[in-house]
Amino acid sequence: MSNLSPSSWRNFPIKQQPTYEDIEKLKNLTKLNISYNNITELPESIGNLTNLTDLNIGSNKLTKLPNWIGNLTAKFHEILNNP
Repeated sequence: MSNLSPSSWRNFPIKQQPTYEDIEKLKNLTKLNISYNNITELPESIGNLTNLTDLNIGSNKLTKLPNWIGNLTAKFHEILNNP
């Protein structure tokens, strides 16, 4: 599972969201789409995904971005539509 890439959980009715530890295990993940999931806070484990090149966090319930977000080299496809 650590080689899974790309990954899209866009508008996916997740009954049990992956844990922060699960996300961190995806060391080779390059694309992550977690839009439309009502996320209120980004897990710090995303900041440890050093191979991440594309990140879509749009249309969630984020009210602020964590400080570590500036350390990512990923380009953001969407940040809009958060409160």
